[in-house]
Amino acid sequence: MAMEKTKTSDGKDHSREWMESAACANRDIDPRLFYPSSGERESKVRSRDAKAVCDQCSVRRQCLELAVQMDDAHGVWGGLNARERRRLTNEEPFTNLAA
Repeated sequence: MAMEKTKTSDGKDHSREWMESAACANRDIDPRLFYPSSGERESKVRSRDAKAVCDQCSVRRQCLELAVQMDDAHGVWGGLNARERRRLTNEEPFTNLAA
């Protein structure tokens, strides 16, 4: 069986096998939770709830790394929203972050 890969903005392929272990891969969790609409009144609540799922996730760092590498401008990935990821990558080198 071929392993799924994601091509990031740096042109590299990255394995996505870790995604199977992600807390958000649980069928009981609505994926829309991780993509709160900016015009939605409940977006702050949904974002907070998504981050709570990420806080319990064993592959949070891999998820965050992928979002940063892909320069994803939407959703909560690895416990951070797009604005937080931009701030993170602008403030310090991502490779130096603690696990």
